[in-house]
Amino acid sequence: GDKVPDEKEFWMFVNEAAAVATSPPIEIIFSEGAGLTAGTTKLSYLGMPVGMVESVQADLASGHVKVTARFDPAFDSLRNENTIFCLIKPRISLHGISGLD
Repeated sequence: GDKVPDEKEFWMFVNEAAAVATSPPIEIIFSEGAGLTAGTTKLSYLGMPVGMVESVQADLASGHVKVTARFDPAFDSLRNENTIFCLIKPRISLHGISGLD
């Protein structure tokens, strides 16, 4: 891209997925946070990346994990109180390996 002029403010992102996930933040509560990494873990819908985890915090009082995430604006319609989020964990079995997407 173009050179940023001196004293001009700009945003830096971990990767392209984080740069396009610009919707207002949402909060998701999980019972555990294994595999969740801010700036790396993607939100997926039907196998397609639709957003990015922005922060992961342990709530010691409740024993839960609070995740702040943002959707890519094209998928902001997934933002509603009825949306269900789940963690997909890698599994190895005699049938193969799954959950590594």
